[in-house]
Amino acid sequence: MLAAAGTVLAAPGCLGGGSPAPAPEAAHPRAARLSGPLRVLAPDGAVPAENRLAFAQAGSVDVDIQAAPAGSSLVALLAAGHPADVVLARQDDVSVLGDLGLLRVLDHDRIPNLGLVDSSYLDLGYDRKNRWSAPARYGVYGFGYRRGVVTGKEAAWDDFFDLVRRYARQGISFLPGPIHPIAAALAALDEDTNTDDDSTLERAEALLLAARPGVNTFSADPVGRFGRGELVLAMGSTADFARVRRGPGPTADTRFVLPQGRSEMWIDGWVMPATGRHPVTATEWIDAQLDPVTAARAWAASLVPAPEQAAARLLPAAVRNDPLAMLDPAVVGRYELSAVGPAGLQKRAEIWQRVRAA
Repeated sequence: MLAAAGTVLAAPGCLGGGSPAPAPEAAHPRAARLSGPLRVLAPDGAVPAENRLAFAQAGSVDVDIQAAPAGSSLVALLAAGHPADVVLARQDDVSVLGDLGLLRVLDHDRIPNLGLVDSSYLDLGYDRKNRWSAPARYGVYGFGYRRGVVTGKEAAWDDFFDLVRRYARQGISFLPGPIHPIAAALAALDEDTNTDDDSTLERAEALLLAARPGVNTFSADPVGRFGRGELVLAMGSTADFARVRRGPGPTADTRFVLPQGRSEMWIDGWVMPATGRHPVTATEWIDAQLDPVTAARAWAASLVPAPEQAAARLLPAAVRNDPLAMLDPAVVGRYELSAVGPAGLQKRAEIWQRVRAA
């Protein structure tokens, strides 16, 4: 990732964090018609087909949606020049991409629906004044377990690591590293999940190494494994376990723990790569995805909440009654957004290599 980013910084027109050469389509506040095709990168399942078709028909423009990679590989992908006009990116990627000069500045006058976003999700440290991103959805990391198999106290991340020892090798899954497992270990120690302090990270590594013998697998998606009865305890997000409970197989007895104390959370926001060829269409897309009807449709399909009360009021009862799909927006003040810098990423990568090899 850092090598790719360095290549971009060294490219003509990018010194000093500047933007690349202007795209063929000039950003114009009163475009007569939309141009395309619009190339959209988004996590799998984030954009329902109905939302894509509605925008394409309303604007008479083709929309090509591709599944975006998870984690920091998105930065490397865009730094290498991958063609995209609009991307649904996590907050830590937004920060890195913006600092590298790889994002266009949003024209808020052309995104009136940004005003519908809960104020708690605006003007945050990773993107002050929402210069680059329009928050679209959010979630929290925690853990799930199978009731009737796993018993005892389960409220916070330190309890999770106790359960790993008690139920070692009985079907335990960690999220792939290096960010999330180390954040969980730091939370269990009641430490800043974004810390770069060497001694604190050593304690987190020790906790992970002690737990490592009890882990069966590392999986970014525990849904299928819970459905097949392979897991009894797993790290995951609220979005993962909302789907687990609706999936096939013995999933009704699965409970998700929204951790007490510290934990990691995330915000996905729409951004526009500086190299995108259709910035006017991309801006219209962002505003359309923040429309309450469109946001509610994506929310109901993915079970990932949007920070919009106007969208929440349009949800079907099944979603409104699901505590994992109807997270309180105030969680943004309770949990910690991942904001690990390059030095911290390097340290975490080295720790995770040792943990995996143990």
